[in-house]
This record gives sequence, C-alpha cells and structure tokens, in this order.
Amino acid sequence: MLKRFQIFGANTDVGKTIFTTALCKYLTGIGERVSYLKPIQTGDDYDHKHISRNSQAFSENIFHYKLAASPHLSADISRRELISGLSNKLIDHSKHFNWIFVETAGGVLTPGPENYLQADLYRPLRLPSILVADPNLGGISSTISAYESLKTRGYDVVSVLSFNRSKNADFYGNLEFFQNHFGSNKVFSLDLPPEGELTNYYSEVSSQMQPVIDYLEKYTKEKHEYVSNMAAEAEKIIWYPFSQHKEINKGTITTIDSAYGNDFYSLSKDKSEIVPQFDGSASWWTQGLGHGNSSLALAAAEAGGRYGHVILANTIHEPALELAKKVLKYTNNPRLSRVFYSDNGSTGIEVAIKMALKSTCVRYGWDVSDGSIGVLGLKGSYHGDTIGAMDCSEPSVFNKQITWYKNRGFWFDYPTVTMKKGRWVLDFPDGIPKVSKTEFDTIEDVFELDSRDPTPYKKFVKREINRLTSEGYKFGALMLEPVLLGAGGMKSVDPLFQHALVESVREIQFDGSERTVDVNTWSGLPVIYDEVFTGMYRLGKPSSTSFIKSLPDISVHAKVLTGGTLPLCITTASDSIFNSFLSDGKADALLHGHSYTANPIACNVALASLEILKDCRTTFWGEDFVNELSYHPSVDGVFALGTVLAIHLKDSNSGYQSTIGSEFHKTLRSLNIHTRPLGNVVYFMCGHNSSNDDINSIQDRIKTAFNIQ
Repeated sequence: MLKRFQIFGANTDVGKTIFTTALCKYLTGIGERVSYLKPIQTGDDYDHKHISRNSQAFSENIFHYKLAASPHLSADISRRELISGLSNKLIDHSKHFNWIFVETAGGVLTPGPENYLQADLYRPLRLPSILVADPNLGGISSTISAYESLKTRGYDVVSVLSFNRSKNADFYGNLEFFQNHFGSNKVFSLDLPPEGELTNYYSEVSSQMQPVIDYLEKYTKEKHEYVSNMAAEAEKIIWYPFSQHKEINKGTITTIDSAYGNDFYSLSKDKSEIVPQFDGSASWWTQGLGHGNSSLALAAAEAGGRYGHVILANTIHEPALELAKKVLKYTNNPRLSRVFYSDNGSTGIEVAIKMALKSTCVRYGWDVSDGSIGVLGLKGSYHGDTIGAMDCSEPSVFNKQITWYKNRGFWFDYPTVTMKKGRWVLDFPDGIPKVSKTEFDTIEDVFELDSRDPTPYKKFVKREINRLTSEGYKFGALMLEPVLLGAGGMKSVDPLFQHALVESVREIQFDGSERTVDVNTWSGLPVIYDEVFTGMYRLGKPSSTSFIKSLPDISVHAKVLTGGTLPLCITTASDSIFNSFLSDGKADALLHGHSYTANPIACNVALASLEILKDCRTTFWGEDFVNELSYHPSVDGVFALGTVLAIHLKDSNSGYQSTIGSEFHKTLRSLNIHTRPLGNVVYFMCGHNSSNDDINSIQDRIKTAFNIQ
C-alpha cells in the first residue's frame, strides 16, 4: 500500500512545515524518494521552497495565491478543482516516489475554498493523517479538539507529533500529556527549533525522525495486510444477505475501506490502492446525503454524548419529540397525527399491519384472532423480511421458501409507465382496462391526475373486490408502495391506477354499512403506504403521497430518514386508527416495541438529515441522457424520478431470477460502479446533494457500459 500521509496542524503556526522538513530530510538522507505537496499556499512564504532548501525531497505547490490570508479568502478555486488537482498529483507522484507528504493550511478547522473546513475539504481522499500538536499554553485543548474533529470525520490519525517544549521555553507538560492521552507508542517529539537559519538544526535533529518513520512503515504494512486479507476472512465467517454463497468467493467480495459522498473507497483488484467506486444502490436505498456526512456524524456524536440510548416507554426525549413533529409537518397529511417508532422498515410495516387489522376488526366487529383476514395490495410488491410483512406479499422468491409463510391477501395487477424511445408509455397486462390516454410527452404529464379519467380503473377495482368478498375473502387493509415498487423489480405503477385503487376501496363498506364521510377518518379499509423506499425525498418529495393524490391512513418511513447513517423507522397513523386501541384493558393496547425504540442518536441524526434534505435539489438525471437510453436496442424501458434511475433490460424471462444483467453488472464494476442485481433491472441512486459534475460522471460511465458514444 502506498506511503502517503496528510499533515494536519492542531492550530496555525505549530510547526507543520518544520516537522515535515525533518521527515523529508531523514528519508532522503537514507536514500528514499520523497515528494512534498502543498495543495494551497497563500502569501509570500513558500513552504515547498523551505522543504527543497533543507532536504532533497521533490516539493511543489499545486495552487498558490499572493494574498496572505486564510485560504477561504485567498483561494479562488472550487473544492472540486482542489481535490481533482491533488488527486491527479498523487497518482502521478505515486509512480516516482516512495513517500508523499501533503501539508494542509492552518489548523484542522481552518476554512478553505467554498468555506469548507480543512478536515472536510480533504475528506474525499482520506489520507492517513499525522497531527502536529500545539506545545503552547492552551495547546492541550486545541490538540485534543483537532484530533477529535479528525476522528469524527473518519480519518485515521496515525501519529501525533509535538515539540518537546513551547516557543517561549516555558514547560507546560503538553508532550507528557499527549503521550498519556493518545498513547506513547504513537506520539513523537522533536527539539524546538532556534530563531533564524535552520540548516544546521535539520542536520542535527533529522535522526529524531527515525522512530516516526519506523512507526509509519509499520502502520502502512499492517494496514495493507489487513485490508488485503479482509475478503478472504469474510468468505470464511460472514453469512451474506440475499446471496447464494455458491457464487461468493474472496474475488467477488468488495472490500470497502471507507465511504464518502456517492462513493465507496474500495480495494482495487490488484490490491495496490484504494479507489472510489460509485455506490449505485445507495447502499440498499439508505444513502441520502452522502457517505461520511460530517453534519450527520456530529449530530450522532452530540446525541451519543447526551443520551446514549434511553427507554421510550412512558418517557420522552427531545430528539424523539422534535422528529415526530417534523415528520408530521413534512409529510403534510392532515389524516396523520400519531408517530410510532421502530428500528427498520420491516418492523415498521409489522406495526402498520397490526394497527390496520385491529382497527378494521374494531370497526366491523370482527374477531381479531381471525387468521383469514388478509390485505389488498399489488403484484410484485414486497414489504420486508419479517414473517408478518412477508405474508402481506404474494408468493415470490423472497418468501415462498419460508416454512411459516402464508399468503394472506389478494394482489392486483396494474399498468406500468416507462420511457420507451423518447415517449412515456403505459403498458397494460392482460385483464387491466386501458384508459383513454396511454402516451405522454413528459413525466409531469403522467402525474397530472386531475386531467386524466380514472373511471375504467375504478370500475375494474370495484368489480374485483365485489367478486372476492362474495367468494368469502375478508380484508383488513390496503397496502401500497406509492409510485415505484422496489424489491419487486423497480416497477413504476401508473399513479392514476393507484389513485383509483385507493379511492375505490374507500367507497366500499366491507360490512355493508354506510360510508364514513369524515375526510380524516378511514373508510372502507385503512390505507397503508409503504414509503420505506419511496419516501423522504427519494423521489424528490418529502412524501410520495403527493404523486398519487390520495392520502394514507398509515404511512411507514425509514432508509433515507437518517440520511443512510443509522437504522430507524417511523410508522405514522391517524387518530381514527389510534383510537381503535383505546380501552380499559391492557390487552387492547398496541403491544409492540423494540429495545432501541426511538434511539436518541438515530432520532437526532434524522432531525439533521431532514433539515438538510428539505433544501436539496429534486431532479438529477438528465432528460437527454434518459431519452438516449430509452432508444438503446437492449433496453425495454427507463424510469427516472428524483434520485432513482431504473433501466429495464429486454429479457423473455424477466424478474428477480433473470440473469441477463449479470454481465452488465460486471461491466459496470469495471467502470467503478458498484451495483446490486435486481433481475433484468439495472438501477442507480445518487445522493440528494450530488452535484452536476457527480451526475455527469456517473451518466458518462453508464453510457460507456451501453456503448453509447
């Protein structure tokens, strides 16, 4: 593994350049080839000239600005330009030098271009870091703060370097404290330099850097060995989810050393370096604000320090209360008034099912223990891997192998919408009536439901429900994934059909009584929206409800809720659902809960996530790009909305078990795009704060995979 290190300072003027010069002097003195890079230099002091004057290292500035001020005032470049320039230099210098040192400007939290703090500015590269401590009065505090700022952002702080006394020759005991606090094995010292010319000083003290170099070499060797062996070790002891282990070996396992933004930073195939790889599945649809987001990390640290975890039963804490209020506000559904916390989407769905079925039984006077009561839903939907959630989906590769599985419901087929050869087109399975308009110019036209007639859909739905109930079926809820079915194959349902389905169910009284007219009280059956995947801005809106213009009685949110940082789920419900559980008997309550219900750390992260998400852009994939893909001869259709891009490949055996995409996924991985197979569907999701440059880079690689010039 390459010996590349970033030099951070606990403060300004603590000796970063002096320590780096001493390191370079020692290394070049023993015949090593050394490079020194200063990404941003301000003012007339040239640190790289000081390095070259006092050692044999190659040294250069990448960007230099005359104004002697903080880089955020002096440097007229973007963060992207800086990182790109530095990355290119690192690649080039790695071909010629054994050691590379990159020196930052000022302290760890000194601002740089676009007001990025130094620790955030260089985080995409995440070079192993050396922290130069502050030996002066107050330096203990600033050094620990700097160290913790780097660790909170995911850096490996390999070593701490300090002068053995302060500049005014007073002794504050800083070095001894650093050795005790950080560990004497990783803290090294250097004699304080004299004023004026330092040539003789470097000649005298460079040998003091030998223990530092030995330590850095040991770290590099051990790190390389560990990372290189991770896949082989994992093959022996990890049981992977959704994976056939007959197809898994150390060569197929991706070793992720870190993650940042849209990318994993993974071990290259030749195990020589760590390279960025686009996280095409958004880590199973959870990543929303970029991996390694420092705002979310700080929110987690704050709540971790304040609470850790505390029980929610008959208690309340600020993050849980404020998050509940914020979710109700953002979903903007007057029906919803109650928030129930759980730990992931599957369990949140379990809660929703319990809520709905109990409420239906109370309303209609049915026996709550009647195991024949099922749900209405859509073919290809999938709501999670707990037993109850699996029972609410039709038999599929996901659930029919489970001994306890019992399909409990009826699932409607439906028309889908994708772009084909530049037009948004509805496809109708057998038995589904067509509506008057089946092609559209834009995706916005598809969602203009007020101008589209749902009558054919509603007649079909009511006819089917009447047939089923006459045959003795009993239903306790309608459950839908709004707009886009995830695990079932990224199927984009005509929103008018879902609207018609919801409204039809609400117009039927399943016990023959009169329809409830209160708009905020459920009618017909309670309607559950599984927004675990499609909610919280994944499709560009805080709730996917608005796309189908019918409000649910219960809604479930997870995944992007915490920006892809921690597991957390919220099930929201109306008062008419909540009131079904009120009685004098404890047994009538919703007896469901989790040890980590409303974990304060996860709630605090979700609060921070939603605050950022509300200001993010809502469209990402280029119209011309999507249009171009839709004409490709191997593509059956394309769907793009919000952060999601789904490409349906032509295959006579479509579905989850299709293998047509296998070779295509290999091609994508060769282009540094990590994807998860979903049958004949290849899908991609970006972060909500992705830049145009990020999206263009991903789109260019996808076009390369399709051989589109």
